[in-house]
Order: sequence, then C-alpha cells, then structure tokens
Amino acid sequence: MFPSSKAPNLVLIQHKVTIPGPLNDIVTWAEYRQVWMSIQPNRGREVFKGDELQSVVSHTLRGDFLELEGIDETMRAVFNDSHDYGPHGIRADSLVFDILAVMPNLDGRDDVMIQANLNPLRYGDLDPNVPQ
Repeated sequence: MFPSSKAPNLVLIQHKVTIPGPLNDIVTWAEYRQVWMSIQPNRGREVFKGDELQSVVSHTLRGDFLELEGIDETMRAVFNDSHDYGPHGIRADSLVFDILAVMPNLDGRDDVMIQANLNPLRYGDLDPNVPQ
C-alpha cells in the first residue's frame, strides 16, 4: 500500500519475542510489520519518575483498519523521517512510541486510532534485550 495524505508516515511496528535461556528467558523486540500512519501529538505533561521530573508527550497514531488489524498494546511503533527500517538496521535516532491503547473499530470502515506515548529515549539508546 502507498502513503496517502491521511497517512504519510511509514512506521515499523514491533512485538516482543521471548526466547528461552539457560537461566532466564531473553525478551527482545522483533519486526511485526510496516504500516502507513499519521502521527499527531495531542498532549504533553510533566511527571515525577523516581526523583526526576520527566516530560511525557502523548500522540495519536491513525491508519487504515486493514493495515492495523492485529496491533495491540503489547507492541511499539518505531519511526524515522527517511522510513529506513531495512536489513542493515534501524536508524539510532528513530523515535519510539509505546502503545497505550488501540481504539476499537467495530465496523471495519473507519481509520484505527492508537494512543501512544513518545519514549524519552531514541531507538539507539534503548537496550534491545530489555523491553521498555
């Protein structure tokens, strides 16, 4: 599918994968699929996490029902402006969105709306073996 003016950003959706290890299971992120979505910030606030004040920016991600079917709150979205998610790796400066809620779409005709928080760390700063 090609981008439309309503969904101009190619976003990588990742899901958690658990691999049994000798002592503990290893949990990492793997590609689920790439989808076209719109990304709009809708709210910002500051919260105390531990003893630190951190900003949290919530976003609304929207896309076609058929493309977003199967995406849920256990997944995350990765975005960069060059849409570079190829086999050589994901750009380290990519934004990571932690999916909070997928709004139900009962008739299957409208866009799906996803609420997500922008992770304060960029993709390259996240530990790949520790789910955020």
